[in-house]
Amino acid sequence: MTSPIMFIAIFVAFAFFYLFLRARPDTKKSLNKTIDEYVKNERLAMTITKVELDEGLFFTVDKELLPFRDYTQDYESETVRVLQRQMEVQKKLELPMIYLKNKISNTELKNTYGVAKFETIIQYEENYEEFMHSLLEWAAALIASENLFDAERVLLTAIEYHCDRSMAYIMLADIYGAYNVNKLKEFYEFSKTAEQLVKSNIVQHKVLSYIEDKINFMSNETLNDSND
Repeated sequence: MTSPIMFIAIFVAFAFFYLFLRARPDTKKSLNKTIDEYVKNERLAMTITKVELDEGLFFTVDKELLPFRDYTQDYESETVRVLQRQMEVQKKLELPMIYLKNKISNTELKNTYGVAKFETIIQYEENYEEFMHSLLEWAAALIASENLFDAERVLLTAIEYHCDRSMAYIMLADIYGAYNVNKLKEFYEFSKTAEQLVKSNIVQHKVLSYIEDKINFMSNETLNDSND
């Protein structure tokens, strides 16, 4: 355990180091430049008030891709859960959505559309993220009810519309792994070059490792069956 004297010594050393950096002309100059640029950009953004959002920013979904069904006469607990998740997706679809990942910085957005519109764009981006979350919850409920065909459609739609969450790929791998190792291998090859996964080495590694393990397990099961 760190003693009080050691703690004080570390704090004093840090304070001297900070004051040293502040005192250096080049560091102080760089810091002032950064502050000046930030203030300049914020003032510019506050003067922009009447720019409308481009239609191309908005995110629309082809509802025909999703397996909406009438479950109102089925009172099984799993079916009720599926219906609840489906209704949540339908609600999210009514909200305006924008997908902007890695396309334009927050500073550029503010300078183009102004502060007020920037806050609107952020809200629309959050609508998109919540929509993706609701799709994955719907797919999970469908899998739990053993409706793999509809779950596959939901997950493929999520991936088509830029979903970069590992669970979308993992759940789809579970579906393919339930019946078709060749389909799983095809999905593995797709995942190696999928645009949304390539952007994140961590997510891609997690997905590919999961699919590899699943392929190896299925291959070993097939080999054991053939030896019996």
